[in-house]
Amino acid sequence: MKKLNTDFEQAMIRKIEHLFFCDNCKRTGVFNNVKLEPEELLGLSLEDIDTSVNFLDMKLSFPSYINAITGGSYISESVNRKLAILSREFDIPVMTGSMSVFLKYGEIKSYLPLKKGYKVIVNLSARNTVSELLKCAEAMDTDYACLHLNTAQELIQPEGDTSFTDETKNIKDAVNEFGDKLIVKAVGQGFSRGTIERLLSLGVKNIDISGAGGTDFSEIERMRTIEKVEAFPSIDTETSLGYLNAFDVYKIASGGIDTPLDAIKAIKSGADITASAYYYLTLTRMNKYEAVAKLKNDRMTFKKLMLLLGKKNLHELGGD
Repeated sequence: MKKLNTDFEQAMIRKIEHLFFCDNCKRTGVFNNVKLEPEELLGLSLEDIDTSVNFLDMKLSFPSYINAITGGSYISESVNRKLAILSREFDIPVMTGSMSVFLKYGEIKSYLPLKKGYKVIVNLSARNTVSELLKCAEAMDTDYACLHLNTAQELIQPEGDTSFTDETKNIKDAVNEFGDKLIVKAVGQGFSRGTIERLLSLGVKNIDISGAGGTDFSEIERMRTIEKVEAFPSIDTETSLGYLNAFDVYKIASGGIDTPLDAIKAIKSGADITASAYYYLTLTRMNKYEAVAKLKNDRMTFKKLMLLLGKKNLHELGGD
């Protein structure tokens, strides 16, 4: 077996492993405490149901976008090509995986298919500077950006960072540059109330809580390590969204949003929009016609659930 001699080769393998181990994350279910009650005699029809939502400066027909999963690797290029097709066909914004491989090694080819999607959001660690974020945005020809916070993932990762001293400054600089078009997200560990308060103090307007229960990158790093590493603390999606609801901020629910029912419960629990990585990744393993059919069917199921609950729009669904 060939030895990996370069940092670039090792980085490529790590990104491939992220895709592979994503399937092995413990998907524990989310919003298990949310109860839904069907309503009758409301005089509604399916045509009355409006699933549209405002997101950043976009108007979307459905409250979901493709969350970050594919970093730079030759396998990512193939996945991104398929994601771009779905993004374009259904007007779904798509977030890149971390573009650290592009910054460190100049590898941009695997990300480029996403430029053919509907709208692209570039994604980097909060340890990256705003100039690096701007470089990624320019490379992908977009005005939308995201910074992720992933302390647990880095501490578990054998080659991970152990210094997080610049994150506050980098987020503040990014807010000043991107304004309302910036998202700050977790990576499967959720956000505490204290973290949310600190993000708001920096001027962050859009927060993705990405809680435990779905794709968890710290869990993925545990699976990658040879030595046994104990699980680090995390906050489930429902709890983290509950913290977020106490604040006036755009609320993004991700972490285990795998079904139309999950998305319904997320919106009912206060989210403005949902985001999914694993769900869309599973679609890329189907042929185009199967993926399109499933996406259409799931969106129709979401709409039927809204009708069953007697909610004509997302504002009503989340207004209880």
